[in-house]
Amino acid sequence: MSKVIHGFRRIPGISSSVITIGKFDGVHRGHQKLIGHVVRSARRKKAVSIVITFRRRYEDTHFAHPLPRLYSLSDNIDRLSALGPDYIVVIDFSPEFVILSAREFFQKLIDYYRINEIAIGEDFHFGRGKEGTPAVMKCFAKDALRDYRRRIDVKVFPFLRYRNRKVATSAVREAVAEGDCRSAQVMLGDFFSCSGTVAKGKRLGRTIGFPTAKISAGGMLPRAGVYLSFVRIGGVAAKPALTFIGKAAFHGAAVQCESHLLDFSNNLYGKRIQIFFVRYLRPVRKISSVDALKELIASDVRNARRIFARSTQWLLKQRRRPK
Repeated sequence: MSKVIHGFRRIPGISSSVITIGKFDGVHRGHQKLIGHVVRSARRKKAVSIVITFRRRYEDTHFAHPLPRLYSLSDNIDRLSALGPDYIVVIDFSPEFVILSAREFFQKLIDYYRINEIAIGEDFHFGRGKEGTPAVMKCFAKDALRDYRRRIDVKVFPFLRYRNRKVATSAVREAVAEGDCRSAQVMLGDFFSCSGTVAKGKRLGRTIGFPTAKISAGGMLPRAGVYLSFVRIGGVAAKPALTFIGKAAFHGAAVQCESHLLDFSNNLYGKRIQIFFVRYLRPVRKISSVDALKELIASDVRNARRIFARSTQWLLKQRRRPK
């Protein structure tokens, strides 16, 4: 289990570290490759591995309407932790942090973490006004060898590619927004998911025989519609389900996320669940009556059962943690 540290400050007791820095929103396969290298290199060098990420992103502080995170910060930290780094450092884009020059930022990395190696993506920028680049980082590392006799290796990782485009958070976000579960899964190494605590709703689903678990997700939601999904309860069991994204059937104002778990009747109120989106089934349809809604959901359930019966083993193999 990674130790999570909030704030840009010294970690006591560290004599050598291998680090990486980035937003890592989604922790896609490119991020996984980078962090995997950091963890393995630190073990070889008998150093500690550190992933540095951010509570707020650059765009959160500089843009009026930033794009949503793929995952909430807590879910993203869980995904980072699953890759095995010793520390996850979460930095805020505070006024003091934003004004640091690239050189000042690099110097603090040396002072705070005694870095031996740093791994970054080819599009990495750092310092005030994004003035630092991988090439600048390599120059600073040479200066550190000259001025402090400290050797710092800088490893720059190229983008991975999928369907002739870069595997990037923006590409994953686009796939999720389009309901393209397969492309999102390939780039993430796992089905896209969201999580939250089950809250009480109007209980309409229960009255018509299809109870649902409703959550308020902290990250991005996929395109409105009905999805074949898995629901993990309390981090343990994964249950087949149908998940609805959209406004409530009658007089709904806000977009909501709710899942009907197949062959499951336990009370989930107050429990934390994670919903994995496997396949987009259909768009949201206008419903004229409660009976029509009941008939439509029954049809969706039959369709879901047919799909799960044909491909459950394949789906379970695909639903894996990042590696």
